[in-house]
Amino acid sequence: MRIGIFTDTFTPEINGVATSCSLLFEVLKNNGHEVFVFTTGDKTYYDEKEHIYRIKGVTLKRIYNYKLVFPFSIKILKFIKNLNLDVIHANTEYGVGLIGYNAAKRYKIPLVYTFHTMIEYYTYYITHGFLDNIAKDIVRKLIKKYVYNSDETIVPSEATKKYFKLINSRKYINVVPTGLSLDTFIKNALAHKENKENLKKTLQISSNFKVFLIIGRISKEKNFDETLAYINSFIKKYNYEKVKVLVVGDGPYLEELKKECDNLNMNQYVSFLGKVPHEEVSKYYAISDVFINSSITETQGLTYLEALASNTIVLARKADFLEGVIIDNESGFIYKNENDFIKHLVTILNLSNSDKERINNNTKKILDKYSISSFYNNILRVYNRAIKDHY
Repeated sequence: MRIGIFTDTFTPEINGVATSCSLLFEVLKNNGHEVFVFTTGDKTYYDEKEHIYRIKGVTLKRIYNYKLVFPFSIKILKFIKNLNLDVIHANTEYGVGLIGYNAAKRYKIPLVYTFHTMIEYYTYYITHGFLDNIAKDIVRKLIKKYVYNSDETIVPSEATKKYFKLINSRKYINVVPTGLSLDTFIKNALAHKENKENLKKTLQISSNFKVFLIIGRISKEKNFDETLAYINSFIKKYNYEKVKVLVVGDGPYLEELKKECDNLNMNQYVSFLGKVPHEEVSKYYAISDVFINSSITETQGLTYLEALASNTIVLARKADFLEGVIIDNESGFIYKNENDFIKHLVTILNLSNSDKERINNNTKKILDKYSISSFYNNILRVYNRAIKDHY
C-alpha cells in the first residue's frame, strides 16, 4: 500500500503528535508499505531517501512555535498526484493537514483523519479570552466538517470518542490507541534503574531524596502550576524537605511556571531541566519515585504510558482520558483535589515492595493494548475500510 502521512509536526520535534506520526511512519515501513510524510520545516525540500517532504512554514511563537504553512500549492499537489497514493492520512486540521485534504478531494484518494488534539483548550492562545466561546464554536464546526468529509476518523481513546458525541458528530469513530515502542522503553528504564544512584549524582540529587517527575510540554492547560502548588502544600504539611522535583520539557508557559516556583519559595526543591532528547527521557522516569501530572486536556497522554512502562508510580488528576489506564490503587493513583493529592502522595512514598510489585504487574496487562503489533493491525483495518468506503 502507498500511504501519505500529513502532519504539522514530526521528528525531531518532541510532542505527542510528532511521536505518534513518527511511530506510524516506522511501523508502516517495517511492514512493507511505501510511506511518504508531508510536514513542516525551516525550508521546503524533499528528502528522496527518507520519503519526507518538508514545507517551509511561518513560526507562531505564541502557539508553541507551531509552524503554519500555506495550505495550497500547485507544485505540491502535482507531486502528490504522481505518487499514486492509496490512502491519505491527515493528522492535523490546519496547514499541512489541509494540503492532504485538498489532495484527497482533487484526486479522489481515500482520506483518513486522526483527531490528536483537543483544540478547544488552545483557543485562548489566539483569543486571550475575548469571544473565546465563539472561537470554540468555530473549532467544533471545523472538526465536524473534517469528520464528515473523511472516509474514516480515528481517535486515540474512548474518552476522546465521547467528545464527538458532545459536538453531535454522527459518523462512526474508530478508537485506535497510539502504539509505543514499549520493549525498548522497558529495557532502557531497567538499565537506568540499575544505575539509579549514579544518575542522581550527575543531577546533584542526594541518594536519600525522593524524586518527583513532571514531564511534558510546558503550557498553561497542562496545569503544572497546580502540581507545584500541591507539592508545596505536601512539603509544608509534613516538613518533608528531602525532595527534588524534576521538570523536564519546554513550552510557552515555562517562564511563568518558573515565576510561580519562585512565588512559592520552591526553588531549592525544583530543577528545570528543559527539553531533552526523547531517547534520554527513560532515565528520568527511572530515577523518579513518582510521576505527577495534573492535566485534564489530553486525548491519550503518552507520558503516562511511558511512566507505566518504566515501572514508575503515577499520581494523576482525575480525567476521562485516563479511564482504563490509571486505575486508582491498581495501576497508579488518582486525585480529585489537594487533600486527595497529599493523601495519595504519602501513600506512594510508603508503599511496600510487594505493593509496588502488585501495581507494576497490573500495568503490564494495561500496556498490552498499546503494543506496536496491535497499533499496526488496527491502523491497517481502518485504511482498508477507508478504501472500501471510498470506492
